[in-house]
Amino acid sequence: MVDETVMQNHLVRKASLASPRAIWHVAAIAFALFIGLFLVYWISIPDHFNEIYNNRRFFDSDGEFITRQFNLGLTFTHNNHLLYHIAARLLHQAGFGVVSAHKFLSVFFGALGVSILYLGGRYWTGRSIPALVAALFVGGSAGYWFFSSSIDTYVPHIASGAAAIVAALVCLRTQRMTAYFAFGPLLGLAFLFRTDGFLVAVTAIVLLDRPRSLWPRLAALLAGGVLVGLIGYALLAWLFYGIPPTGAIAFAFPDRPEMATGMWGRWANVDAGTLWLTVVNHVLYAVVMPGVDTTRSADLVAAYGQSWAGAIMPVLWTAFLVALIVRAAVGVLPGAGNRTSRHDRGWLALLALVWFLPRVVFYTWWDPNDPFLFACTSLPAFWLLWLLALDPQRRETAAEQRSNNLPWFTLSAAAFVAALWLHNVLHLILPMRAASVG
Repeated sequence: MVDETVMQNHLVRKASLASPRAIWHVAAIAFALFIGLFLVYWISIPDHFNEIYNNRRFFDSDGEFITRQFNLGLTFTHNNHLLYHIAARLLHQAGFGVVSAHKFLSVFFGALGVSILYLGGRYWTGRSIPALVAALFVGGSAGYWFFSSSIDTYVPHIASGAAAIVAALVCLRTQRMTAYFAFGPLLGLAFLFRTDGFLVAVTAIVLLDRPRSLWPRLAALLAGGVLVGLIGYALLAWLFYGIPPTGAIAFAFPDRPEMATGMWGRWANVDAGTLWLTVVNHVLYAVVMPGVDTTRSADLVAAYGQSWAGAIMPVLWTAFLVALIVRAAVGVLPGAGNRTSRHDRGWLALLALVWFLPRVVFYTWWDPNDPFLFACTSLPAFWLLWLLALDPQRRETAAEQRSNNLPWFTLSAAAFVAALWLHNVLHLILPMRAASVG
């Protein structure tokens, strides 16, 4: 039986979100986040970092490669990140320099992605502090911060994927056809920025929440997804690269020489050792930077054990991650609150799982030699776990629902996120700035 007090508080919280004052308050925080993080990401790593060939030693990052190819007029890798390269070309034509055009995309979408995650967290939890903690966790994670401050194709794709996840949450809560119409184009946008964006389509699993009305909702989602993702790709390839629509599929998924030689995309890559290295990068290194030259090693002692200061953060993150998983598991057990909140938490846990696991397997299969490159794409899964753990709907008693005090877990999580930012300044940003001198 649904507890009336819980339902009343849920309705009050929902009504407060709809008030003009609340909307302006949330919008102001999101805008301040965007502006603040745009500035932070822009100044974190100097532009010159992306012009030094030797800096490719850091995670095999592609900033120097992308700008050099642009200057040479070479486009043989553009098919994998079509919209990214088109956007950079348009910015350059508008007056941006080669480096600043590409870096602007990383910085802009990095700041935008965190703002989107804040809005999604605020929508789901009804409170700003948990939403800020979860969003700033992603924004301060090593992989996200690095790729938001340097040149590469990952962050525009992640921001699009974040928007798709938020749309999936709206679909779960409302089940409105308009939400599914909006959901589809966001899936298509993630694909336009990176062809491995097809992995974002796993979020469409929310269609199964109401199987009786599956087909109309699926049609609404596919309408926007096909229009933006598939037809949009073919149209952009034709307009900007002269590829006829009949050749769009071959252009999007060509036979790369790395696949022909067996370097990329072979099942022999997927063994216990490479899977473990990929998991370590996606779970640890992408969050808490161990050292800029250690991300290809799964030896955690060698990676973090150089000093107690370097070792304390991975231990804290591991402890928090265990707590997140335990709270997620407990939150979906029978008897854990009312049926509605248990249903919502179950879907968040499932979305986190289907976001994370396919990526680990796919990127191990694709290229286990550069595991850090792709690890940042798993961060939205951890964002979902943070929402699960910080959601005030976990307060099931009337006294807890009436309380405005922040729970101890939220306070400790905020302190951890602040420490995470400091750790990555010391172990990522400062070394990257030093590498920009050469």
